[in-house]
Amino acid sequence: MTQTLVIPNRYMMRSAAAELSREELTARVPSAFAAKAHEATTERYSFFPTATVIDALRESGWAPVSVQEQTAREEGRKGFQKHLVRFHRRSELNTTPLGDSRIELVMMNSHDGGCAFRLYAGVFRQVCTNGLVVSDATFSAVSVRHTHRTIDEVITVSQKIAGNSDQIGSHIESFRQRTLSDEEKLNFASRALALRYDSVEESPVYPVKLLEPLRAADHGNSLWQTFNVVQERMIRGSRPDRLKALQEDRRIARVRKITGLDSQLQINRDLWALAASYLN
Repeated sequence: MTQTLVIPNRYMMRSAAAELSREELTARVPSAFAAKAHEATTERYSFFPTATVIDALRESGWAPVSVQEQTAREEGRKGFQKHLVRFHRRSELNTTPLGDSRIELVMMNSHDGGCAFRLYAGVFRQVCTNGLVVSDATFSAVSVRHTHRTIDEVITVSQKIAGNSDQIGSHIESFRQRTLSDEEKLNFASRALALRYDSVEESPVYPVKLLEPLRAADHGNSLWQTFNVVQERMIRGSRPDRLKALQEDRRIARVRKITGLDSQLQINRDLWALAASYLN
């Protein structure tokens, strides 16, 4: 299957500006360079080393530019836990071929049996250094079980993602061309909150708090601007909503930053799918 993708520090995120060396990667995500699988894995588990994939992707033109590593809940799993590496095509590192954005390849793996090896199509937005994830409907994610896959298969998938940049770029352009009314923007923010909370009433902020842009480039009524503003607030956290706190006699609250890798990927994919629904 196949998918597109945003992420924190606890996971050591770095602005995607330059290719990371092997030394930098080893220092930031040591779990990606485990020499063997964790001892708790079974005989059926086939070790699929992230480091080997990184080297192979480098050779095929992909540059690793940012990394995250999930905190190991058990001391014994430290060095084997879930990790995420983002790649940009080396030829595009100083460009934004999709207007203000460029295609990312997002890889997630673990060496303790915590997850399958996965590749996602992503979008890096230069203006805010945000990583977005494309929903399955646009371009599905590729999941590789730890069995007997080959590195060549991973390279083939990565080139397929690169080859679909026009399809993803077409979606982004449609987002830019779609103008939302104030009512539609509020509806978008309400539906976004529903992705994290049981109801808008139970959420810590009113939907309007998700529509507060952080920079001049995000002021506007396009679906692309609205999507990016809401996505950033949902992932990185919102400002305090003092009005809701006053009316409900509660402490000042805000949407908290998402720090879990799986939660970030899921919210990103769901938000992309939500934005795409406004094109219909």
